[in-house]
Amino acid sequence: MILPAGYFNIFGVLFRDITVAPGGTNTDLTVKFVCPSVSTKFVGTLVLSGNDPVHPITTLTFGAEGVPVGMRVLVLGADGTHYPVVDDIEVKSSRSKVNAHLRNVPLTSIEPPASWAEIRYHYMTALPPTADGEVYQLRVQVGNRKQVVNFALAPGEFRQLVITLP
Repeated sequence: MILPAGYFNIFGVLFRDITVAPGGTNTDLTVKFVCPSVSTKFVGTLVLSGNDPVHPITTLTFGAEGVPVGMRVLVLGADGTHYPVVDDIEVKSSRSKVNAHLRNVPLTSIEPPASWAEIRYHYMTALPPTADGEVYQLRVQVGNRKQVVNFALAPGEFRQLVITLP
C-alpha cells in the first residue's frame, strides 16, 4: 500500500492505524498489487477495520495476472455474445516482421475467483513494442463477419482489444 506522506512520523516509521477524521472526510489510498511473473495469477486481501457499527471489518480482495508485453483479443457478436472459436486471426506488422496467421482458433477462458469478472474466450500473444509509429494490424473473422483494428504498443505495454463483429 502506498500511503500519503502524512502517514509517516518524523522518524520515517509508518503509523499502525490510519485515522480518518469524522464528518464524512475521505482519504485516498493507493494499493499496488503486482503479479511477480508472466502466465501466473495471484490473489491477495486487504482488511480494513474501523468503528462503523454496521461494517466494522471490510475485506477487499485483489488479484493480478502476469501478462507479457502484447495483446489479448476478446471477440463478441453484435449482441455481446462471446465467440468460443474464431475462424481466422491475423496479426501483422511490416517493420518488426510480425506475421501470425491462425485458423480455427479455440479461444480460452480465464477462471478468476468467483467475485471477479470472468474473461471468456480470449486469444493472448506476446508482441514486441512498436517503435517510431509502427502499427500492428489485427484482423479477426468468424464466418463472413470480420473486423480489422490497427494499434501500437509502447514499451512494456499490454493491450486488451475487444472486437465486436457486426
